[in-house]
Amino acid sequence: MYWYIGYYYLLILSSLVYGATTIRRRSPLSYRLLLWWLIATVPTEVMASVAARLYHNNHWVYNIWEPFDCCMILLLFYFGIAHGRTRRLFRWLLVLAPVGFVFFNLCHFIVLAWHFRSMLFYLFCELIGACLFLVDGRLPGEEQSIFQRPLVWMAFGTILYCIIYILTHALWAYIEVWPTWRYEVLVGVANTFDYLGVVLALYALRRKTRR
Repeated sequence: MYWYIGYYYLLILSSLVYGATTIRRRSPLSYRLLLWWLIATVPTEVMASVAARLYHNNHWVYNIWEPFDCCMILLLFYFGIAHGRTRRLFRWLLVLAPVGFVFFNLCHFIVLAWHFRSMLFYLFCELIGACLFLVDGRLPGEEQSIFQRPLVWMAFGTILYCIIYILTHALWAYIEVWPTWRYEVLVGVANTFDYLGVVLALYALRRKTRR
């Protein structure tokens, strides 16, 4: 258990430090949102760890955090989109996310319970948003390669992260009988993809701004 928590905080803090040294005030809005997302993630995860340690229940932390996490990720992809057609499709997704929040959290307001369906909903929203961003990169435009957009790396990481977590949720009846270490390895791989995508996006942004 402790090795996973340490590794997870290493991923978050290293991404935050690298982001803080890479992103500037004049950076595009998508990257400034990425930095604020990283900053907000730290106290959220600390609170979740403290709640789990003291009260053996941190579901309420993630029930509150997940909709904001989802909306922040969708917004940073949205502001990185270059084509009007993709933006129009993406706006429907931005509208759908708050609707899902109202349905899952206000109509079924049980703070201390794990909102299984709401977690799946937010994961699918992030997955679709990342895929739309990649599709936008393949549309005709000024840039010759999709990899000239640094956020592409984060989109790939988000897709792999969402797929692993969606499968984990879908197979939970089977996975919950696993030994703890096996589940920790699985979510560790998912979070590695997620934050590796962030670090690669920041590295690509740094290279792009130095040209």
